[in-house]
Amino acid sequence: IRRRHYAMQPGDLVCVNGKKHIARGCQHYGQYVSLDNGKSVSVKKVKILRYAGGYVQSTLERNAGKSGII
Repeated sequence: IRRRHYAMQPGDLVCVNGKKHIARGCQHYGQYVSLDNGKSVSVKKVKILRYAGGYVQSTLERNAGKSGII
């Protein structure tokens, strides 16, 4: 049974130390996030760029989309 909805869900696009990763899920009751490269990092060090369940467009994505970066 799912007891809690964490801020980061599997498939979210996140930024850690300036690099983009895809979150695989939360660990240790939401204190850590497992990334696509197999590493786990603290939630405090991660910034969400895009949610997997819906589309939230940030200023970074809007500007990057015009230049063709993303």
